[in-house]
Amino acid sequence: MPTVHLDDIKVEFEDKEKSATVGELVDALEKELMSIKRFIMEISIDGEDVPEWRGSAAMSKKISVHGEIRLKTASIEDMASVGLETVKEYINVIKDNMDACVRDLRVGSEKTADTAFLSIFEGVVEVVKTMDALSHGTARYKMDLFKKNPLEYYVALHQKLETIKNIKLSGDTVLLADVLEYELKPLLEEIEENIFN
Repeated sequence: MPTVHLDDIKVEFEDKEKSATVGELVDALEKELMSIKRFIMEISIDGEDVPEWRGSAAMSKKISVHGEIRLKTASIEDMASVGLETVKEYINVIKDNMDACVRDLRVGSEKTADTAFLSIFEGVVEVVKTMDALSHGTARYKMDLFKKNPLEYYVALHQKLETIKNIKLSGDTVLLADVLEYELKPLLEEIEENIFN
């Protein structure tokens, strides 16, 4: 039976039949941690960090074949705060890329604008995914991370993405620059003002 450490504290985990998996250990510990608003962030097994461990093959391995399992936790508040700051930073990067894209579109540098356009499009998709994950994740813990539910903006963002994608395909660079500058950018600024605490 391996030693199991949770934030450097040795914990007892009973596995008499030696059939429990690492995933079952994690699930059991996370159920206990939920009441104190913590969750497992990192895992190392036999001295090796397990990157992207959720859903990895390591989770299905029997605990009994390992010598040591170390788990690090984080508070939901800390994790949510980091996620929120990441979204805010990413929105600023998107707006900077939008300014560069609009400038390039207006002077006819379409090839340069294409790179910025792609980062804008993908960036908005990632912002929506991250806000949604943060919103759902913190709802389980009854935390109000946002001033206003970001769900209210998902449809508007999706519609803007569809619009700019269609304009991009049509080749109308003047209209694309206008929609980016006068519609998408103000929508992102409205989100910043109305959603973030």
